[in-house]
Amino acid sequence: MDGDLAKLALAMPDMRIVAMDLEYGDDTEPFVELGIARWDCGVRSGRHIIVGEHPGPIIYRHGMTERLPLGAACRVLTDELWDADAIAGHDLSGDRLRLNKVGLSLRHLPTYDTAKISKRIFTPGLQAQLRAMLQIYGISTEGIHNAGNDAWAVIDLLVEMTRQGTAPCAGPDGTYRHPRERSDILRDRRTRNGYVVEPGGRETP
Repeated sequence: MDGDLAKLALAMPDMRIVAMDLEYGDDTEPFVELGIARWDCGVRSGRHIIVGEHPGPIIYRHGMTERLPLGAACRVLTDELWDADAIAGHDLSGDRLRLNKVGLSLRHLPTYDTAKISKRIFTPGLQAQLRAMLQIYGISTEGIHNAGNDAWAVIDLLVEMTRQGTAPCAGPDGTYRHPRERSDILRDRRTRNGYVVEPGGRETP
C-alpha cells in the first residue's frame, strides 16, 4: 500500500476529516454550491448548500439541501473546519483558488486530495476524474456533480483506498481489474501532443 495511505489507515479511526467540494457557475459568484462531508472518528455527517437562487437539479442523497447567501456559506465552511485534523477533496486546486477569492485559505490543514493520491499510486498520466475512481473502487456514482454528494463520495473513496489500497476490485461483479488494464482509463493517459500512450510506450491518435 502507498505509504501515505498506510499511515492514514492507522490514523483515520481517530481523526476528524472534513471533505469539501465546490460547484461553479458563471464568474458572477466564486461558487454556486458547497458540499461538506465530515468523518468524525468513524461517524459520518454532511451538508449541501446552494448559494443564492442558483438551481440545484441533482438531488442531495444524504440530507436536506440548504440555501444560503455566499457569506453565510463561507461561515459554515469555516465553522466546520475549526476542529478538523485534515481536509479532503478531489482535485482541490480549483476549489482553493475559488476560496481565495472570498478570503479563505486551506493551507493551515493537512490535505488528502484523492485525485493526487490516485495519480501517485496508479500512474502519473491518469486523468483521475472522481466518477472513474469511484467506479474503480466499486463505489456508487449516483448523484455525482452535486457538491454534497461529491464531498460524501470523497470520504467513501478515502475509506476504500485505505481498505483496498492499490488493488481495488472494480465493478459490481467484484472482478479484479487494475486501472492500468482498463481501456477507459488508458484512453485518458494523454501526452502533451494529444496522443494516447499505450502499454509499451507506443503512441496512437
